[in-house]
Amino acid sequence: MISVDYLIYVGMIIDKQLEHFLKATWESPVFGDTFPKAHGRSRLAWARRQLADIAAAIAPELIEKVSAGMPELDRRSVEKIVSGEIIPKTLAFCPALTIGELNDIPRLSAVAVAVGLMYWGDQTLDRGDTAMAEAIMLLGSSNAQAEAKVSKKARLRYGALRHIQEKTDALARPEDAPFVLACFYDQVLHNEVAMQKLSLDYVVSDKAPAFLTKHGRRVAEITTVSAGFPSISSSLYAIYRQHEPSLPPLAEIYGNPAMTNLLQTCNVVVRLWDELGDWMMDSGYDPRKGEFVINPFNQYDSSCVQRFCELAFIADAGQVAAIQQAFAGFHDSEAARQEHGAYILKTLRDHIRHYMKNLPAAIRTDFELYIRLCKRVMEIGYVNRIGDINLSKDSPADNALTNSRTTQGRFLF
Repeated sequence: MISVDYLIYVGMIIDKQLEHFLKATWESPVFGDTFPKAHGRSRLAWARRQLADIAAAIAPELIEKVSAGMPELDRRSVEKIVSGEIIPKTLAFCPALTIGELNDIPRLSAVAVAVGLMYWGDQTLDRGDTAMAEAIMLLGSSNAQAEAKVSKKARLRYGALRHIQEKTDALARPEDAPFVLACFYDQVLHNEVAMQKLSLDYVVSDKAPAFLTKHGRRVAEITTVSAGFPSISSSLYAIYRQHEPSLPPLAEIYGNPAMTNLLQTCNVVVRLWDELGDWMMDSGYDPRKGEFVINPFNQYDSSCVQRFCELAFIADAGQVAAIQQAFAGFHDSEAARQEHGAYILKTLRDHIRHYMKNLPAAIRTDFELYIRLCKRVMEIGYVNRIGDINLSKDSPADNALTNSRTTQGRFLF
């Protein structure tokens, strides 16, 4: 049973991290108009209360699931993982983005647990856990023979990860649940395993430039899909649909080319923000935080960057050339990192603003709520990527981002 002291500790985390994070997100640094300006103080007080309620609901469950999936860890280690790595990340995506519009603690808790388990799987994979890779590849399969062939550790991790489906079924209507589940299993976790394999193959290839030339476009495609942007936007939208069934179902959203193109563009933007913030961690400088993984800022390849631009619908030849130059020269010097990192951050921010503004009027009308949630996820992604230091008024966010030493996983900024 979880202790009262532990919940008090979780509450302290909320108090320390909440105010500046939510205020910065609600100030809409990307679009400027994503959140209503009024009632900021009362909204913050409400968010604190809701965060505390959700934390109390999800902490025992996450500890139970992670303990079952990693029995080699003692209780204190699991509590540290849940409180220090999982809960702060997952709570931010509930009340921060619904801003008082949803008072549905059970379903918001369900999405927090689902995101938390996905994050646990991703983070554990990033630290070189081969059993987690085996477990992830079982997700979505009912092949008992395949399950029997993997290690005991993999089966235990698989058993814990499978609760993601239980949570997506709880938060979404039956017609929406398969689309939400696919965001977690197929888009994020399966592609993270594929990316891990590519990175291992790259190391074995003795870092031959030919490897990147051959696989650069695929690296861009895998990492774009695995960014996980829709795992938040679609999960939250599914909860709104529980209260407003007349909203278009997710099948209609995913069946509309303009909307799937929007999601693809959002995925590219948040992925490259993430890569920019994680360039040092991805180098493998500290295996405790994450093993080596290919990062386009560290392992520059023109075909990879070209494919990112294509996936984001960045077609201007001059702009593409400038983006290529920023990636190619990123490590020329510390000053170059500052300059090129700031350029990438601003260019992508301007691009997603322009892209959203120029969506067809009918699309903006038909899918208004989903697009609004996309904008909110983009806002919190931008704030999350620039880090705590850059949230202070004295720090230029666009420059300091390139010095970030995050310990976060590779899904969703």
